[in-house]
Order: sequence, then structure tokens, then C-alpha cells
Amino acid sequence: MSEIPDEVFDLAQRAIAAFPLVVVGSGSSVPYGMPGMPALAEHLKGEIKPDGNDELNAWTFVRTCLSNGDGLERALSKNVLPDSLTFKIIRSTWNMISGSDSAALSLLLSRPRRTGLARLLGKLSTSSNKEINIVTTNYDRIIEYISGIEGIYCDTGFLPGSIQKQNDGPHRLLIEKYEKSVLRLHKVHGSLDWFARNDGGIFSISAKFNLGEEFRPLIVTPGVEKYRQVYQDPFRRVLSNADSALDRAASYICLGYGFRDEHIEPRMRTRCRDRDAPILVLTKELTPEALSFLNECGGKNYLAFENCGENTRVRTRSQPDGIECPGTFWTMEGFVERFL
Repeated sequence: MSEIPDEVFDLAQRAIAAFPLVVVGSGSSVPYGMPGMPALAEHLKGEIKPDGNDELNAWTFVRTCLSNGDGLERALSKNVLPDSLTFKIIRSTWNMISGSDSAALSLLLSRPRRTGLARLLGKLSTSSNKEINIVTTNYDRIIEYISGIEGIYCDTGFLPGSIQKQNDGPHRLLIEKYEKSVLRLHKVHGSLDWFARNDGGIFSISAKFNLGEEFRPLIVTPGVEKYRQVYQDPFRRVLSNADSALDRAASYICLGYGFRDEHIEPRMRTRCRDRDAPILVLTKELTPEALSFLNECGGKNYLAFENCGENTRVRTRSQPDGIECPGTFWTMEGFVERFL
């Protein structure tokens, strides 16, 4: 086991000091009790009740894929599902995750100590940078809750209010009066509080209400259908803003992200490979896609931390296979204790 090399501290500080764009994946929500894909797959298997032969045949195929070892995203991507079945999957997914989201809020409000993400946002928001950009594939509202607890204004692309409509232009309300940065949150797969009404209206509604049949949750679930959904509002506008932020970023910090989203990686690939933008990755386990990205596009300024028992495996350009260092600084809490 090695002590943390000076190079690692240097690379971490380069990523933080360059006003990073933060990419947040599903792994970052697990510590707050949010379900992962395996748990969601089991939930859907128990909850989805197909109607008619088209739904029955499609869902039987999905269940067979899951039984044969495919993950949920792969199983849902092998066949085009009927729209009616896709709606059931979206509604059932929303029901499961919204319950966990409420429990996560209670957990955050009862914590006496600031979370690691809260401390990172606090660090970034007191710098001379006036805007923090976060791109996330998560539906949950953990980032919004943490920013609210920290007193950081969070712009999700909707106008302020209890019932919010999507903003048609860049939102700059009272920014000049904020001492901290404004958080621009780009939720490229939707959010638990986004809904479409049957008449075409799109709203963000944070309060609990009876989700009748006239409202459809605006979340993009895995599968072939997501490629059509993301090019419709509100996702089209969110993706456009996320693309601009990704293209402008001087550095990246990736938290619990598996590098499996075809809308995010191409933008980061160009910046890291052609501009040598620093990139810092914190995750429990680097996926094959993450390792491929870092090896092919990471340049000389990449730094990755992953779980290694009671310690952390550190990968850099000079140590692509990684070295084991003492401490659990692959977690957000461990990282801020050691590096901020």
C-alpha cells in the first residue's frame, strides 16, 4: 500500500480550481437510500401487469432477458415496447423512486453534519465563479434538497413558484444579489417533480398531489423509447443547455457516474482528449466504459478513485492500473475530508 502521491493532490486541485462542471450519476444517490437498477428491475417485475397480447409478449420478452442475466437497461433496449407498456413502466418507476426520494429528504433534514456534496457545493459557490453547472441522469431531488439546505439558488430550467412552468430563456433572477454562485442543474433524464398534462402543458410541481391519469411523469426510463423522448420538450431544451455547459467546461468532476450515457460522453470526450481538460472521477467501482473513457480520452490530467476494501484505488495516466492508498476517499465524504 502506498501513501497518496503528491501528483494525486496536484491533479485533484487542478480539477477543483478550474471551476468544474459536475456530472452526477445514480451511484451518488445510493448512500441516501435511492434504489439502483437491480432493485428497480425487481420492483417492475412485481408491479407491471400487461394488458393485451402486445403488452404481454413485449413484457414476457423483457422478463426473459432479465432472467438470462441482462441488466434492466439492456433488457428494455432489445425491443420496441408498446406506448401503453412504456407508460406503465414510467408510472411504476416514478412510484418507487418518489417514495425513496421522500425518505432521502427526511434523512438529509435530520443529519447534524453537512454531506460531502454539500461541502463541495459550498466550496465551489464561494469562489469567484458565479455559476456552478451540474449535469445529472438522476430523477431524484437530492441535489435540489442539498442546495436548498446550503442556501444556494438552484435553477432547473423552470420559473420559480409552487407550480412552475418551463422557462423559455436563460433565468437570471436576482443573481447579482447572491454572494454565492447560482447552481444550474441540467436533469437530462427528467425529474420526479416534472409532469406533462394531457393538454400539452409542462409543469414542475414540488408539492405532493394526487397524480391522476391526466398527468404523466416526465422521466426518461431505460430502453429504445428514451431516444425519442429526449428530443421532445422539456428534455430537448435541457439537453441543449447541458451540451453548452459541457462544451464550456474547463474541468469535470464525476460522482457515481458509469459513463454509459450517449448524450454526455461525446462532449466530455472532446474536451478531455483535445483540450486535456482535467477530469476527476469518484465511484464505488469504475465501469468498463469509465475505464475505456479514461484510457482513451483522459489525457494527462485524469484522476480516478474507486473502492478498494477499506482503502481507495487511485488511477492516473502514470498509474493506469491503479495503486492502493489508505482511506476511503473514493466516497464524497472521504474526498472532502482529505482534499478540500
